Amino acid sequence: MAAQLSYLQRDSALIQAFFNMRISLGKTESNALTLVMSAAQLQLLRQALVEALMGIGFDNLAGPVGVSEVRARNLIDALGGALQKQPHDSDGMPVGTYEVELPLEDARAFRNSLELVMIDLGNADFQTRTGFYPAEGAQMLDNLNAALIAPLHIDRQHRAGQESQVANT
Repeated sequence: MAAQLSYLQRDSALIQAFFNMRISLGKTESNALTLVMSAAQLQLLRQALVEALMGIGFDNLAGPVGVSEVRARNLIDALGGALQKQPHDSDGMPVGTYEVELPLEDARAFRNSLELVMIDLGNADFQTRTGFYPAEGAQMLDNLNAALIAPLHIDRQHRAGQESQVANT
């Protein structure tokens, strides 16, 4: 178990270097991710889900995004409420750091909606509709991809497969 903890700590350290957003695994028994991010980063996730729900207009959101329309609206409302409760700067933008624990299904929904919106809107429209540069969206997408892959230990499984092949030869 100590080796596994070391592996998770190393991954968390790598992920923290991206976009000043720490992503760590939540309690494994709760099957969740804990995201610690700035208000702007939280707003980016919210805007991506808003655009996927209302801008792109899928007939069935659950297929491409991974959550129902009702669940998407609940997530949008929850993030909006969290942002409104925090202090705001002189421009009216929320400030501070947020810690959000998300079930993996919800984290995947934010990831999927961000990717779909980036593809659907393209560079110019992405900034206009979300208020964020495409590079910020791409960085957030990289962060979420890394966080969602880490619990699967895909690279460890691949290495274990290679080691067993070498041992069998």
